[in-house]
Amino acid sequence: MIRLKIIALVALLAGTLALGGCGSGAAGGILVGYALDELFGTETSTISVDNVAGVLYLLPDEQFQLRILHRQLRDDGYGYGRYYYEEYVTDECEYKSSAPDVAYVLGDGLVVAVGPGTAVISVKFDLVLQKADQTRLTVVVE
Repeated sequence: MIRLKIIALVALLAGTLALGGCGSGAAGGILVGYALDELFGTETSTISVDNVAGVLYLLPDEQFQLRILHRQLRDDGYGYGRYYYEEYVTDECEYKSSAPDVAYVLGDGLVVAVGPGTAVISVKFDLVLQKADQTRLTVVVE
């Protein structure tokens, strides 16, 4: 059964790539996603800020290194297998501040406090063939 699914997946991927690749049309991406779900089961994926509980309070010119934790749970859908894993993805995330004049974040997850106020830091982690995981963190600079 699994061998048949692998053969079907390879045929589907080859057909999609022959039509111009996964990114050339929504239908190809949907078909590939469906085939992967059928082959590997369903997946639950989340990210969280691992080293801050609630609101982050900083003083002007203070810095804080975020640690972004990605958790993934996969169920094969047949009752035979489930697995769970965690990994830190801090360097692989995209960061955006709602108020860069209050606090901003560098590409490696380093929060830099600038001046008094409140900023919301949006964190996005994007995986291939999966919707992006997102989280937010409120930073108050006093």
